[in-house]
Amino acid sequence: QSSIHDRNYVEYSVNISPNPSDGPIQIDAPIGATCKMVSLNGDYVGSWKVKKGGLIIDSLQPGKYIIETTFKGKTKTKKIIIL
Repeated sequence: QSSIHDRNYVEYSVNISPNPSDGPIQIDAPIGATCKMVSLNGDYVGSWKVKKGGLIIDSLQPGKYIIETTFKGKTKTKKIIIL
């Protein structure tokens, strides 16, 4: 029987700022989460583990990207724009 109190249930938030950005972006997600970034045309950009204080990614080319954040088996997807 499953409920919201199931110990395997995980809820977390992912915040990306600024979005849109003309410089570095900050990703705030749980420590240990994995963030994978691809461009909208499917080009792999990279994967990173979130550490204390979040994750800062810079040197991105202008364009639109998708960031998939996975934590304890649950994945959240967000779009970002680099100007």
